[in-house]
Amino acid sequence: MSADRDNLIAAITALGKLGDRKAVEPLFRACMDEDDRVKQAAREALAAIARKSR
Repeated sequence: MSADRDNLIAAITALGKLGDRKAVEPLFRACMDEDDRVKQAAREALAAIARKSR
C-alpha cells in the first residue's frame, strides 16, 4: 500500500467526519476507485454524511 493511498483514505475519512454535503460528489467518484480500501472508506464517509444530514 502506498503512502498516497493511505493519505487518500485519511482524507476520505476526514470528509465523512466533517459531514459537508459538498463532499458527496467526490466521494461517489471514490466509490469507483480500483482500490477496495478506498471504496470502503468512501462508502463509510457517505454513510456518515447521510447520518449527519438527518
